[in-house]
Amino acid sequence: EAIGFLIGLEAPAYDILDLLQSCLAKAGMDQASIERAPYIAIHQAVEKTHQDDSLAMAEVIRSLGCESREIVRGGDSAVDFWSAWWSTAYVATAPEAKRA
Repeated sequence: EAIGFLIGLEAPAYDILDLLQSCLAKAGMDQASIERAPYIAIHQAVEKTHQDDSLAMAEVIRSLGCESREIVRGGDSAVDFWSAWWSTAYVATAPEAKRA
């Protein structure tokens, strides 16, 4: 299940980077500075490798006898994690929450 969880954690990485870059731009940061920011630059450089490596490891684990459903179960756990994370983050920052 662990490799499935890792794959699930990596899956939305580009969406998260896009969201972060959009937030930084709306906060007034220019595009060149955003692209040079260490967090953005590093993650843009390594993300594809992270995703490819996770998928390759899943194949190795499957070849050793792990059932695909176990890997998928780990991925489902990651989806549950992200669902809880983002719903909490959005609720905490929603305009309605700030008025309460």
